[in-house]
Amino acid sequence: MRRLAATLVLAGALTPLAAADEIPALLPGTTALVKGTPITCTTRGDDVRCTAGHLTATLSKAGKVGVLRGSGTPSRASGKVMRLAVNGGFAPPGASIYCHVYAAPAPTMTCSSIVPAGGIPNTQGFDMSIRSVVVFRYGAMHDRHDVSHFTQG
Repeated sequence: MRRLAATLVLAGALTPLAAADEIPALLPGTTALVKGTPITCTTRGDDVRCTAGHLTATLSKAGKVGVLRGSGTPSRASGKVMRLAVNGGFAPPGASIYCHVYAAPAPTMTCSSIVPAGGIPNTQGFDMSIRSVVVFRYGAMHDRHDVSHFTQG
């Protein structure tokens, strides 16, 4: 229920009448850091890549998620840094993607393709915490369905 409420609040924030500066843009060369966690996110144009520990999740402009298990080498922030606390977020330029941090029960980065009505049907998104990545998809009614779960280690 909390996720649904958060999604609805976010969808309202992305209405066409909103000013462009209300949602910070994560530009290429900038790293978003989630305060108090090892979660970092970057963008290469219109996709988003987030890493925590051994897991990396990428969301493409087309609304597809890929998850890779890596070496667990901490990623280093290069260039500009955007520090995000709970309720902080960003959007990559040129895509209908929005990422934000919520507390459930620990800070979690969620990224998905959304429009004012909610999640774009038949697209995917992910939730990343220090312990896991959950991949979900949106149904025809903008409803969320968890489809995969990856844990650290």
